[in-house]
Amino acid sequence: MAADDETLKPDKEGDGAPPAKPRPRKPKAPDAARPARPAGRRGSAAVGGASKPKRPSGATPKAAARADDRAPRPKPGRDAERPKRPPTSERRGPEGDRRPRPVGAGDRERRGPEGDRRPRPAGAGDRERRGPEGDRRPRPAGAGDRERHGPEGDRRPRPVGTGDRERRGPEGDRRPRPAGAGDRERQGPAGDRRPRPAGAGDRERRGPGGDRRPRPVGAGDRERQGPAGDRRPRPGEPWPRERRPEEGDAGPQPLRVVGPLNARSWALAALQRIEEDKAYVARLEPDARLVAGARRSATDLLAGVTRWRRWLDHLIDRTFSGKPDQLDPVLRQVLRLGLYELFYTGTPPHAAVHAAVGLARDQGLEKGMGLVNAILRKLDQQREELPAPATGDPLEDLAIRHSHPTWLVRRWRDRFGMSELQALLAWNNRRPRHGLRVNRLQADLDTLRAELADTEAGAEPSPWLPADFLRIQRLQPVLDAGLVARGLAAIQDEAAALVVLVLDPRPDESIVDLCAAPGGKACFAAARMEDRGRLLAIDLHPGKLRLIATAARRLGLSCLQPLEADLLRLHELRDASGQPLVRQADRVLLDAPCSGTGVLARRADLRWQREAKDLADLCRQQDRMLDAAASLVRPDGLLVYSTCSLEPEENEGRVAAFLERHPDFVQESAAGLVPPELLDADGAYRSLPQRHGMDGAYAARLRRRRMVARR
Repeated sequence: MAADDETLKPDKEGDGAPPAKPRPRKPKAPDAARPARPAGRRGSAAVGGASKPKRPSGATPKAAARADDRAPRPKPGRDAERPKRPPTSERRGPEGDRRPRPVGAGDRERRGPEGDRRPRPAGAGDRERRGPEGDRRPRPAGAGDRERHGPEGDRRPRPVGTGDRERRGPEGDRRPRPAGAGDRERQGPAGDRRPRPAGAGDRERRGPGGDRRPRPVGAGDRERQGPAGDRRPRPGEPWPRERRPEEGDAGPQPLRVVGPLNARSWALAALQRIEEDKAYVARLEPDARLVAGARRSATDLLAGVTRWRRWLDHLIDRTFSGKPDQLDPVLRQVLRLGLYELFYTGTPPHAAVHAAVGLARDQGLEKGMGLVNAILRKLDQQREELPAPATGDPLEDLAIRHSHPTWLVRRWRDRFGMSELQALLAWNNRRPRHGLRVNRLQADLDTLRAELADTEAGAEPSPWLPADFLRIQRLQPVLDAGLVARGLAAIQDEAAALVVLVLDPRPDESIVDLCAAPGGKACFAAARMEDRGRLLAIDLHPGKLRLIATAARRLGLSCLQPLEADLLRLHELRDASGQPLVRQADRVLLDAPCSGTGVLARRADLRWQREAKDLADLCRQQDRMLDAAASLVRPDGLLVYSTCSLEPEENEGRVAAFLERHPDFVQESAAGLVPPELLDADGAYRSLPQRHGMDGAYAARLRRRRMVARR
C-alpha cells in the first residue's frame, strides 16, 4: 500500500532522478458493454477477479482531514445544531411503521396498535359518532343539533323549539312553522305564505292582502317614511328638494367632530353637515359638553358664517391663486370661519389666524396650514380696502357685498328703492334680537324686570307690545335665570305676537290653530283666553306637536290640545260617533308655509334655500290651505291668514284670490288691534324690518258672513 502511494506522488524538487512517466489510462467501454464493477476499492482488482475489502471512510488522517474541509460549517448563532423533535402529526416505531398517537385531549382521530381507526370516546362537542366497527351511529339528543338521526341512521324530525328555521313531520316532510316572534316568513296550514302580523322589528310590513305598506317612523329604521310614505334619506344622503326635514322631526345623527372639541371644531362639523346634507341651522344645537360660553360662540360662528357665506367666498376666491373649485371643501370652511372671526367677532387678528391654522392641522390638512395663514394675513392687511366685487352689474355687486341672492335684491329694489333696500340687507345680516313675553297666568312684567335686573340680558321695554313684551340683547342670561323653565316667560318675536292680536282670541271661545308649530302663537292665544275655552293646535309633524305640548305644560295651559293631522285631509277625520273630528270654530288661524323672506335675520340659512321659481309653488299650496281652512269657520266666524313673508304674491295676492273664490267671506280691518303704523291700505297688519325694527310679517282678517246675497 505504501508503494502504491509513493508511485502517485511527484518527485521532490532537487532530486536528480528523472521524473516518472504518467500511467496510461484505458479507454472507457460503452455503458452497455461495460462490466459491473466489483465491490471493493475503486481502480484496484485482485488477482483472479477477487476484490479487496473496502477501506472505511476516514481510515487515514489525511482522508479524514479532507472530509472535514469539505463538510459545511454551521454559522454561529443561526445554523447551530438543535435537537430534532419528533413530528407531532404522526409517530413511527423502530421499523418505521406508524404507531398510534397517545391518548390526549383534542385528538380528532384515533388508531389502534395495527394502525386501524378506532372510534372516539363519547365526549361533548363531537360532530359525528361511530360504533365499534366504524359505522356511524346517531348523535344523542342535545341542544344545538342541526340535524338528528334515528337508530338506523335515518334522519328524524327536530323537536319543537324556538329558533327553528324549518320543521319536519314524522315522514321528514316539511310542516308549517308555529306563530312566533322573529319569523321572517310564515306559512299557512297548506304551506302557503301568509302575511306577517304587525310587530316590532319587521323589516317590511304588509296589509291584509299582502301588499307592502310603509314602515312607521321609529328608532333604528334603516329607511324612514314621511306622512305620504315618501322615503327620507339616511344621514349623509342629501334631501330631495321636494321633501325637506322639518323642525321637530327626529333629529339628525350627532355631528362627527374631528380633533379636540371646542366651539370652532363643532362649528366646522356643523357647516359640513349643512353643506352635505342640507340640514337646517336651527336644528343643530351645540354639543352639551361645551360650556355655556363655548356654546354661544359655536352658535354665533355657525349662524354668522352661513349668513355671510357669499361675501366670504368672494374674499377667498379673490385671494386664492388657484381656481376656486380646486380648493379643498374642508379647507374652504376653515377659511370661512377664520375670516368671520377676523372681521365680525372682535377677535384679535393674531388669535383668529392662529386658531384657523390650528383648526386646519386638527383636520389633518397640514399641507394647507400655510395657505390658511397666508390668505388670512393678506386680507387682514387689506382690511381697509378689501377686494370689491366687480361683475359689471351694480345689483349683482350689491348682492355679493351683502351676501344675499341676486334675485331677492332685484325684487326688493323694485319695491322699496335703493335706500330701503340697503337698510333691509343690513338688517338681515345683524344678529337677531329676541323678545321675551310674560306669561300673565303666572307673572307680570315687573317680576321679569326684577329677575333680570342683575343679569347681562340687556332688557328694555317693547315699543309695540309694552304690556306683554321685553326686548333683550342676550338670551343666555334669561335661560340661566330660569324664567323660561319655570313658565314665567316665553321666547317670542314681537312680529309673531302681533298676529295673535289680529286674531283677538277671547275666553270661552273655540279656536283652531292650523300649522301651529312651534307653538308660540297658540300658547299666546291660550293665555289671552285666560286658559278658558278650547284651542286645538293642529300640525302634521309629531315632533313639533311634542314641542307644543311641552310648552303648554310649562306655561300651565290646559285648554290647548295638540292634534296630529293634515289640513288638506282634515275633513276625512271622524270621532267615535262618526261626526267630524274637527268642527267649525269661532276663530281659525292659518299661519301658512311661505318663503320666509321676513325672517332672514333669524334664519341664517333660509336665504340660500329659496329660489324665485319657488314662489309659484308656494302660492298654489297657500290657496289649497286657505280653501280647506274656510270650511272650519262657522258663520259669522273669523279666519286670519298670516305669513312671515315680504312678498305681495304670498300676502295680499292670496287674500284677493281667496275672496274671489269665496264670496261668503269679506276682509275687515285690524284697526284698534295693532298700532296704526302697522296697517296697510286694506287694513291688514304688515311689519317691515327696515321700517319697524322687527321681523317681517303679514296678517289679514277674513270674516265669514251669515248670508250671501245673490248676484
